[in-house]
Amino acid sequence: MAGLPRTPGLEHGTIDGKCVIIEPVIPARASQPFKGAVIFLASSLILSILPVAGRAQTWGKVTTNGFGSADNKVLSAGTTFYDGANSYVYYGTSNTATGAQVWRSSTGFDWNQANTSGFDGFGTDNRAVSWLASFGGALFAGVTKHQTQGRVYRSPTGADPWTLVFSSATTLSLDMRGVESHALYGSRLYIGVSNTNGGELWRTSTGSGLDQWTQISTTGFGIGARNMDVNSMLTVGATLYVGLGSRLQTGQGQIWRSTDGVVFTQILVASNTFSANTYSISDMEYFNGYLYAAAHNSAGVQLWRTADPVSGPWTQLFSSDGNAADRFSAAGHFAIESLATYGGFLWAGTLDSTALDGTRVYRSTDGTTFGLSGAPGFGTATNVGASDFVSTDTFVYAGIRNDAVGAAVWRSSSVLPSQPSFSGTALGVSSIAWTWASTSNAAGYRLLNSTSGNISGDLSAATLSFNETAIWGTTLLSTNTAYTRYLAAFNELGATTSTAVTLYTASTSPYGSAFHQVNGSSLTLTWTPNSNPIGTTYVVSYWITDGSTATVTVTTETATLTQLAGLTTYYFAIRSANGNSVYSGYDVTINTCTQPVYSAQATVTPGESQSISINTMAGVLNVFLPAGTFGTVGTDVTVSAAGTFPAPDGTMTGTAVGVEILVSNGLQPSVPVELSIPYRDADVAGLDVSRLFIARYDVEHRSWVPLHSGAGDHRVSARTNHLSTFQIMASVPSSGFDQTKVFPNPWRPSTGQTSMSFINLPVDAELWVYTFRGEVVAKLRANGAGMASWDGKNQFGLAVGSGVYLVHLKGNGNKKVIKAAIQR
Repeated sequence: MAGLPRTPGLEHGTIDGKCVIIEPVIPARASQPFKGAVIFLASSLILSILPVAGRAQTWGKVTTNGFGSADNKVLSAGTTFYDGANSYVYYGTSNTATGAQVWRSSTGFDWNQANTSGFDGFGTDNRAVSWLASFGGALFAGVTKHQTQGRVYRSPTGADPWTLVFSSATTLSLDMRGVESHALYGSRLYIGVSNTNGGELWRTSTGSGLDQWTQISTTGFGIGARNMDVNSMLTVGATLYVGLGSRLQTGQGQIWRSTDGVVFTQILVASNTFSANTYSISDMEYFNGYLYAAAHNSAGVQLWRTADPVSGPWTQLFSSDGNAADRFSAAGHFAIESLATYGGFLWAGTLDSTALDGTRVYRSTDGTTFGLSGAPGFGTATNVGASDFVSTDTFVYAGIRNDAVGAAVWRSSSVLPSQPSFSGTALGVSSIAWTWASTSNAAGYRLLNSTSGNISGDLSAATLSFNETAIWGTTLLSTNTAYTRYLAAFNELGATTSTAVTLYTASTSPYGSAFHQVNGSSLTLTWTPNSNPIGTTYVVSYWITDGSTATVTVTTETATLTQLAGLTTYYFAIRSANGNSVYSGYDVTINTCTQPVYSAQATVTPGESQSISINTMAGVLNVFLPAGTFGTVGTDVTVSAAGTFPAPDGTMTGTAVGVEILVSNGLQPSVPVELSIPYRDADVAGLDVSRLFIARYDVEHRSWVPLHSGAGDHRVSARTNHLSTFQIMASVPSSGFDQTKVFPNPWRPSTGQTSMSFINLPVDAELWVYTFRGEVVAKLRANGAGMASWDGKNQFGLAVGSGVYLVHLKGNGNKKVIKAAIQR
């Protein structure tokens, strides 16, 4: 009762030949919609009417009856094998006159005997081939007399000569009745041996000789003759399943499992069984997450499944033509001889003991609804059994038993569709149009979001596009997001799936483009992403009148453009691009005139200090770069008087006096740089000059960061470890601590930050720094600008460690405690 090869290691070939139907069979009718008239339908029209699960299928016989001998009544084993030159389909026979035979074909029609009948002179002692399997680069055949003998033969070529590699005569198990089943598990070949004292399991890692086998199970798995037959074996992932029974009908069929190939546990027991009249488990299969078991029962054939083989429960299944509550198929069908999966279908073939109308082949796409594939008996009542299915890339073969004229191989005349190819176009931020070309042999198409997830449902063969606007009809697609899809072309035999295609939905046009800062040789633009996700690509195009267009690409909502000309009008337009580099529309075009350029450039040489000065309307602005400012790297530094600045928050007031410092290769100082910026009285009119300081603009956070500064003689000085844009600002007078801020917090000296600043303090406010244990660390006092600075040292001039410190603020009759952190 062995099924088609379905474990890793079995070799499958491609049958290369034309489909020539020797005996065509009209597909079985799924229903009779008209009465009183005879209606003939083309098979393509029938396919368009019936749902996939219920479509009939045209089968044709591809061998003569019994391969020319009526004594070959049963084709009990099938497989595929590649001999190093050609791929073959194989079937083994049961023959009581001459002994078992093995036949093979490379085209599906040129069938030739591949062994000496009965193998090595044993003749009818080797009455039947129970199974065929590819293992270790050779073809193996399990044979039986069904009474006293059990043997396994091996051929590296799949043809004569065959070597005896397992025999009941050498295992000291003289009561063996046959080698009935097999499985590949791990790197070993397992065989199931029937024995009147109880079935046995044997295994081998080579299969090369009689001494290469080891018995695994106890006789009958400890139950004895009630488990006489090992009818079926199945490997599912890391689990090996064994189906048992008794042809004497003295006990219930059982299923045992193992996750190491040595220790087996019974999973189909009295509390989790089918019925008392289940005599054996004739075959098993795994499909769509369920374990299926075919049960031989006195009431007729039964089919059960479970999603949890260890604990159950099991559910009984029925075909469309079953006519009893406890029977899968029609009356007289008492066994499922073969279960198989192929082309997205679960296949089942029955044995008709009464020869009333012949064997029935069923298919199911969901594992619960079974429709006929072909007419009963393929049109001949004496075709009583479908013993084994074999699949290739093009056809499904069935070994059909016929006790009257001899068995024959039949195959489906349908071929799988060619592999489809398809593409897509983003229609918008939540819609993708998928299109494809017509695929040969396709009855329809399905758009999948995985190899099994159907998005579109079944589309007709005439449908060559699908607009996807939602996943499963509920969740909308997102802006500029990648979606991976497959296209399955299907027909009555199964489906062929395309390679994956990944496509992005469209990105949106940004809006709100604005100038955040305009200087003499540079400016900064910002915009709103408009639902585009983080990481979206934006392209900033800019030009001057009668000039060429330049572009800058960024993945943030901010762009700084440099090396601009002073006192020049520039135009700017911004758009986005999705992950497939398809562009959105532009935001509105904006323009601005750059400031006059007061700038100077110098090359900083490693190991030497450098002072860069520029003339401004208020006097000389100076930037001093100590030796080793950029380590051992030399670079160009440009200093420009800035003209416009981003607006500050309400805790500080800008003066529009400042400087922009750019480094050609983007380096930042490893030691502090000193700034000295002059101002005029008109620049600070209405401000308290005692509260002036220099602040650095943080582009990433769009905020101003105060620096510890000193003011006097119309000049403000400070030190910085980060070069960008700087402005003279004034702190807003504060009578309390509600607006007090700490920069940076946490303070990281290892990154070049020189101190921690406190701003918006009352003049002369006291700051006491404590540890969490209440130990005094430092005492600070706010200056006239309402600022204080801490260099991270204690009262003894020693650097304190990393941690969080409590800062007690006191001034103007107010008190407050804030936290400050240091990370060294």
